[in-house]
Amino acid sequence: MSNYTLSVQMRADAAHLLSQVRQASRAMRDLRRDTDALRSGLGRIDGGSRAAAVGLRSVGRSSHEAGAGLRRVGADGHASMSRLRHGVLSARQELHHLRGLVVGGGIVAGLAEIAKEGNEYQRSINKWGAVTGASGTEMVQAAAKARELGADLTLPGTSAAKAAEAMLELAKAGQTSTSSMANARAAMQLAAADNLSAADAARYLGDVMDQFGLSSNNAGRAADVLAASANAASGGLQDIYYAMSYTGPVAAQLGISIEDCSAAVAMLARSGILGSKAGTSLRGMLTNLAKPTAAAKRGLAELNIEAWDSQGNFKGLRTVIEGLEKAQHRMSQKDFLAAASAVVGKPALAGAAALAHQGAASYDQMHTAIARTGAAGEIAASQTKGLSGAVSQLKTQWSNAGQVLYTAAAPGLEKVTRLLTAGLGAATPTSRRAWTTCTTCTPWPGPGWPRPPPTRSTS
Repeated sequence: MSNYTLSVQMRADAAHLLSQVRQASRAMRDLRRDTDALRSGLGRIDGGSRAAAVGLRSVGRSSHEAGAGLRRVGADGHASMSRLRHGVLSARQELHHLRGLVVGGGIVAGLAEIAKEGNEYQRSINKWGAVTGASGTEMVQAAAKARELGADLTLPGTSAAKAAEAMLELAKAGQTSTSSMANARAAMQLAAADNLSAADAARYLGDVMDQFGLSSNNAGRAADVLAASANAASGGLQDIYYAMSYTGPVAAQLGISIEDCSAAVAMLARSGILGSKAGTSLRGMLTNLAKPTAAAKRGLAELNIEAWDSQGNFKGLRTVIEGLEKAQHRMSQKDFLAAASAVVGKPALAGAAALAHQGAASYDQMHTAIARTGAAGEIAASQTKGLSGAVSQLKTQWSNAGQVLYTAAAPGLEKVTRLLTAGLGAATPTSRRAWTTCTTCTPWPGPGWPRPPPTRSTS
């Protein structure tokens, strides 16, 4: 082989060897890079494992804290439920206490009302005894009568105290102890018929009976007339009473009955002439008719009214009303009013014209309505119907029960009260002396108190 050929071969082998070395070097570099990458991966794996361990520990701590939180929640929930149960129980106790206060307050108020009514009853009974001069037996009878009327459910709004007040007012009107006890029911019925107090109704009844000279056994009759009159006309019982108080004495002297006078008063009330105005008008008519002047006599002749019989007795109100009615239809308005004014006087002219306008037929109807026996009791009984009547009867029963309680407790309470009064009376002088001693020995604040301390001189 030539040297040239060998040289070429050697160069080729060297180039191949160099290529192999280069490849090996690249492979080593790749291996080193892969090794570094593996080492870095292993490091990351180690760090991840450590982070995972830390994370797991954090998870453990979190789970522990979560468990503690859950336990706290459970404890707080239990405490909250306990507080809620305690609050409900406390509220229930407060409500029970409040109910006790309300019930207790109602009982105290009820006892106070019982004591007040019982005291009024006792004062009225004692005063009734003083007015009538009643004996011990009559006082016992009066107390029993008052309790009987106080328990009567046919008398709406009744009570023993009101019955005692009625008996007292009747006694003041001049009735005896026996009569005032017997007539108390009529007064109570009259009070219930027009929703008046028992005392006012009894006073009205006693006064009217005295005006017409009615005996005590006519109390029921008088009560019926007054109640029916108030029920049949405008106004109320008070208006009827005031009218009757003006007219009654004169009417009674002329022989006019309580029924006749009440019928005329009720007719005037229907025309709007009420109370004292009605009484003044009717009294003026009767007074002028009793002693007519020359002009009045001429007026009576023009009206064709003969008010007196041959014996000088008054023929009655119906005769006068009928004569006025006929004259009004027969005469001109001017002549009628002139003649009527001459007879009854100008103050009573309005009443005379009202009676003439209504006429005798209206008078008869009114007379029939107010003369009905038992009217006061019927009107009073009508007040016991319906719910309002039931409530009124319940109040009556409560008042009656309270009166029984008061009657049973009053003697003992009276003794205790008198002992307390005596004790306070005996202690008063001692308390006064002790107070005087204290005020003498102890300086009390006043103007210029406290005084400043004295200043010390610095000389």
